[in-house]
Amino acid sequence: MRMRIALSVALVTVLAAVTLGLSGPAQAGTRYRVTVSPQTTSVAAGRRVTLKGIVRVAAPGQKVFLQTYVNGNWRAVSSRALTSTSTYAFHPLFGGSGVVVLRVVKPAAAGHARGVSPTVLVTVKG
Repeated sequence: MRMRIALSVALVTVLAAVTLGLSGPAQAGTRYRVTVSPQTTSVAAGRRVTLKGIVRVAAPGQKVFLQTYVNGNWRAVSSRALTSTSTYAFHPLFGGSGVVVLRVVKPAAAGHARGVSPTVLVTVKG
């Protein structure tokens, strides 16, 4: 009888852990949603373009990173702290000519998974 009770308690404990998500590595909560809106998608070389956006779940004071896609890799080119309303603005300067691929990333923090904006293409005319 004691063996049957012990097995029942063990089974209930395992089922509760699986149901509550207590087994395995900790899971991040809600993913950050990052928007990005360029002032324009075409610019003359040597000029700046304003990229604005917002991060939800709100994360005031935390950093977001502007990244560019170069030679098959994303590279951070700038960072900003989010405002009290979780908005940001970047003002990158573009040289040369061609198409620049950009995105904004909010790293994982406070139990929330990393968020990545849609990509933005900016044509730089030399």
